[in-house]
Amino acid sequence: MHGMRRGLGTGMAANGVPVDTVAQVLGHKGTKATKQYISTDLQSLRCCTLDFDSLGGGV
Repeated sequence: MHGMRRGLGTGMAANGVPVDTVAQVLGHKGTKATKQYISTDLQSLRCCTLDFDSLGGGV
């Protein structure tokens, strides 16, 4: 069951559903318990990173 709930939570989050909505669907009172059911794929993580060139101080 945990695998199915994790898949549902991850899929919803990947499609832009707010975490508080995911929590409600999974039957959680708050978002703290929901975090264990949401994993992020590598492509989504890349959207949150900075390119080294953007840091400045080039050599």
